[in-house]
Amino acid sequence: MMTENIFRETLPAALDHFPELASRTRAIIQIELTGEAPETWTVDLQSSPPRVLEGASERSHVTIAAEREQFVSLVQAGDAHRWIDA
Repeated sequence: MMTENIFRETLPAALDHFPELASRTRAIIQIELTGEAPETWTVDLQSSPPRVLEGASERSHVTIAAEREQFVSLVQAGDAHRWIDA
């Protein structure tokens, strides 16, 4: 699973399926992935509907930094919800 698929397909689909997560959280989350080709994504849970955008946000409330392969493994294992529900 490529990280682009996670941010362009998997995460938006999850937000569509569980809209209460966005309304309960109401935060702007920046996700910074490290490794050979670093990338940054923003999950805007304040917008309606919630959006997932490529790039950093000057308005982020939380920044999550992770190594790309570990992040992908976490999503593939289905354990990403543990971050959200914490």
